[in-house]
Amino acid sequence: MALTTEEAKRRQKDRAGKYKIEIKEGGHVTKAAECVHLNDDEFADPVNYRCPIDQAHIRAAARYWGKEENRALYTEAEQAIVTERIDEALKRYKVGPYSENSAMGPAMPFAQGEAPKEPPSIIQLCPLGYHYRGSRPFYLAPEDIPTIIANFEAWPPDVVIDYEHGTHRQGEQGLKAPAAAWIGKLIDGGERGLLAEIKEWTPEGTYHVLEKEYRYVSPVFLLDENEHAQELLSVGLTNFPGVPIDPVMNRNNQTGKEEKVMDELMKKLRTLFGLNDKAGEDDIYTAAETSVNRMDPVRKELGLADDATDDQVLDAVKVSVNRIAHPEVLKLLKLDDKAGVTEVTGKIVTLQNSSENRGDVGTRIEQLEKDAKDRRRDELVDRAKKEGKITANQMDWAKKMAGDDPAGFEKFLESAPVVVNTRELGNEHVDTGSGDALIDEGQASVNRQLGISEETFKKHNKPATV
Repeated sequence: MALTTEEAKRRQKDRAGKYKIEIKEGGHVTKAAECVHLNDDEFADPVNYRCPIDQAHIRAAARYWGKEENRALYTEAEQAIVTERIDEALKRYKVGPYSENSAMGPAMPFAQGEAPKEPPSIIQLCPLGYHYRGSRPFYLAPEDIPTIIANFEAWPPDVVIDYEHGTHRQGEQGLKAPAAAWIGKLIDGGERGLLAEIKEWTPEGTYHVLEKEYRYVSPVFLLDENEHAQELLSVGLTNFPGVPIDPVMNRNNQTGKEEKVMDELMKKLRTLFGLNDKAGEDDIYTAAETSVNRMDPVRKELGLADDATDDQVLDAVKVSVNRIAHPEVLKLLKLDDKAGVTEVTGKIVTLQNSSENRGDVGTRIEQLEKDAKDRRRDELVDRAKKEGKITANQMDWAKKMAGDDPAGFEKFLESAPVVVNTRELGNEHVDTGSGDALIDEGQASVNRQLGISEETFKKHNKPATV
């Protein structure tokens, strides 16, 4: 039976007294649908039903609780309670730092020489190769890095950088393990191995780095059965040096020459493609690929091959821009397809000057078209007469229709019956002595089609005297 709202709130109040955690704004009074099967002790915050810590959710809970903004919702005493509950679950399920397959990597230097003016935004976490210094030997191969990045992105993205692996050491003793920084993104650094983009340095972390109290970082990885790094669990600031690598920062807070050149190049590429300052390598690559593909329709329109170079495209565009007329027009004018304005204009003037009476070319063309139309009309009417498809009385109608709609008149000729003996077409009617007009079979057929009676026809059609 479903709980009433009043009963659910009463039970939440009871849980607050039991677990010593206050009811929070935005907290859950009842369990979410996917967690209804869990008991209260399977939540890091059972009062507000936040952070389920069963085996299926413990990793997500640990990552969620690792964010400062999430912990800030609780008092210091409440944070200690939630942290302890999560840590117990990590131990119970042998997850994260308690995994039998976890290993700490070598310490990576991130600063040397004079103290920089600001902490680095990108650091090297681990070079490629076999690493034997630390809690357990492991490999970091090029093919491992995409897996590590994918696992990082599959959970809430920020991973902690603490002090001397405090998350895994002091945490086990119930002591504080503050963060020095938060990692927001992992980067495949190619020959440099795995890099990290720092999302935020804490004030304390910034101070320790700028004062050179810590100069190295050491990552903690989850390994597979072949001792290859598969997931980044955390990173610790340390002064225990690891394998020699290029420092992320040199003297006077100047990045290495290669990094400085790359930063300048990235900045120019972002400007070129209209991207914001946060656009990464993938964004720039996508923009560049899109820009290149935009040229494909241009090559096709210009009649160029798909692999035509930019110079070839530019040359073809110049020719197209300089071309004043359509290729078919140039062909009629008997000009080269690359003819320019001067050549086309000169050819037209020559044609105008050679026209009869030097009249207007447009007017002459219209007259020619009219003459051709009249000839076509006369040919159709003459054909109709020869085939006996019209009578003498239909001549005016036939001329008008053949002139206005030649195609329609041709269809009429194809379907119309023969109504006149072609030998009599155009002859006058012969007087039979009765004073009436002669009505032959052809005329009778026309009269029937037009609904004209014999009397009416005779009245208005008197025979001519021969």
